[in-house]
Amino acid sequence: MRKILTKIVTLFLITVLSVTAFAGCALITTDTDRDMAQVVATVQIEDDVTADHIHKIEMLSAFMSYGYMYVQQYGYTVEATYEMILKNLVQNKIIIQGARVELANMYNAANANGDQFLAYFIDNATATGNINASAASMGEDYTVEELQRVVSELEKYLTPFEIAQAKHTIRTSINQLVETYAEDDEEEDEKEDETFEARAVPTQKENEAEYEYQLLKSDDGDADLYEYTDYDLEVALAALKGVSGAEEGLKDCEDVWHLNKYVFDNYAIDLSGSNLKAFNVAIEDLKKNGLIAQDEKQDVKTNADNAMNYSYFLASLKNQYESMIVSKYENSLVSGLKGSLSNDKIWEQYQAELKAQTENYLNGVTSYESALESVTEETFVLCNPYEGYGYVANLLIGFSDEQAAALSAEQSKAGATAATIEAKRTQLLGQLQVKDQRESWVYSSYGEYANGEFSFDKKYFVSESSYDKLGKFLGEVFVYDEEGSVGENEDGVEETTWRFSNVIPTSISFDSFINDYVNALLGTSLTAVNGSKGTFDLTDDKRDMLDDLIYAFSTDPGSLGSYLGYAYSPFTSATTYVPEFAEAAKNVVAGGVGSYELVATDFGYHLIICTKKVTKGENEYATKDDFVAAFSDEESLAYKYAELKKDSFVSTEISKVADKLINEKYEEEGVVTYNKKAYKDLIPETEESEDEHAGHNHNH
Repeated sequence: MRKILTKIVTLFLITVLSVTAFAGCALITTDTDRDMAQVVATVQIEDDVTADHIHKIEMLSAFMSYGYMYVQQYGYTVEATYEMILKNLVQNKIIIQGARVELANMYNAANANGDQFLAYFIDNATATGNINASAASMGEDYTVEELQRVVSELEKYLTPFEIAQAKHTIRTSINQLVETYAEDDEEEDEKEDETFEARAVPTQKENEAEYEYQLLKSDDGDADLYEYTDYDLEVALAALKGVSGAEEGLKDCEDVWHLNKYVFDNYAIDLSGSNLKAFNVAIEDLKKNGLIAQDEKQDVKTNADNAMNYSYFLASLKNQYESMIVSKYENSLVSGLKGSLSNDKIWEQYQAELKAQTENYLNGVTSYESALESVTEETFVLCNPYEGYGYVANLLIGFSDEQAAALSAEQSKAGATAATIEAKRTQLLGQLQVKDQRESWVYSSYGEYANGEFSFDKKYFVSESSYDKLGKFLGEVFVYDEEGSVGENEDGVEETTWRFSNVIPTSISFDSFINDYVNALLGTSLTAVNGSKGTFDLTDDKRDMLDDLIYAFSTDPGSLGSYLGYAYSPFTSATTYVPEFAEAAKNVVAGGVGSYELVATDFGYHLIICTKKVTKGENEYATKDDFVAAFSDEESLAYKYAELKKDSFVSTEISKVADKLINEKYEEEGVVTYNKKAYKDLIPETEESEDEHAGHNHNH
């Protein structure tokens, strides 16, 4: 489900491009540290919360992070951009203060009562005793010491995993900054220095945020943890390249969470060799731009991690922590809101939608069939008033252009009969050749080349069991450079790319294709004869194998990436599809899921398989009890429908929470106060005079 509160909070992290782009520019007219520490706005959402101060330096940081893009790309004036930035910063403070207050109240109450409120939070948060929501507020003094105090207070809300993750983000940003400055130095001096490559972490699962909170109590094996892939391990190894003992340490990680945690804990800032010089130049530029105080010094030579103690990086870490706190608060809202949507309410919504669909679909099949064609994992047809409908997958081995032309020529001959045309088609079917359709995969280097062969990566296959059959491109591959170009992808994993001069698929006979590939799917001995049919158990893995075969060999582009395949209608398919296809689709739908038929048309041979049979009245529940009882089956329509409605309800309600919190606090007297004079010098004088001449009045 899309994060709403978290998305609203604007993060401005170290933007390498912006820092180097502004290096040497006169962004400010006054460069004293005291000037940059001026308070431009103060936010206090309630009396019990210590006021948060927004400082001029934060506005400048935000401008460098994202604001300048509004000026350069969207035509904003500098003044309008700073007004937008200040509004964002105030909005951030309101949401962050609200999240801190609510989490602190819930955590402290749970502590006092011994309740298991948000078990992940109680068990794993680093706080001991009560959390003081006020203590994390940013004071008037924008100093390293003040930032360290705030960061320390914010850590009490977070798990060790979250803290490590946030610090890893900042370390990565620092390394990227160093790398950029080192590259600039190389260009100036025309020399090659080895620079540190910032790495990403292994791909996280969609719901990793939900289960990671419980992992510290998972040593007994109760937690359901995710296994990492070979590629995840490669990413982790790339991230920790050069770290002593990393390879052995990663081998001890039993799941993707611990793999990520190991990377977070062991990833380091690299200021060795010429990187130290590049870092020092970057720090000087940050000081020139007013983003670091002139008197700030950190001993990074002895300990590179001290780089994080510069105020600019501490502020970025604070932003990371605050975003995580908002996310944690949103998770607590989601948990409560999902439970607040009653079964009665879901049943009412279901009945209303069922009634509307029934009235619509009973007026004719057109709208019903359009709905069937639009079905996805999150789009349901509740009313099915007709019999005989279903879905079919189509694996087409099509005629070559020459064969299609030959058949067309026969059909156009004067005096051609159905018998002569059929004889010609049968002849051409006997000569049908099957070719690997993944030429574009090869040209895109989706794998490895060696000795004229190309092997694809496992991650491009839906089914694990498909890889043995489909792991290699069936054909010859010719390259300009046998060694290829060695580089790294966005995850830091070393990859080789090649420039190909030609890719020629190897032709195999249709009989060989059936014997070697199709029968492995069907688990039987289908013969390559028009009209061959049967039934097999279309398990989830078999369906994945079918998709892999379609991607590898089917010449029908409409069959790629389809959820259920083509919709079959007992009323209109006879005229929508070619006759042979329509008849075969009718037969397999009648046979049910897993029924298949090999049928010839003027396009070639089709292996048609029923993926779903739609029965009259399916997805309709007579009573609320029947509907609710089906929630226990995660494959049932009732369960999927209920989960979708809960997600929709939660999104709507959280949006209301955000709107109410922000809008009410903006309107409430005394919550936000401004000091526009403090940042007046950030606005170019020419722009101010133009605005005044035009009568513009920018009020908060």
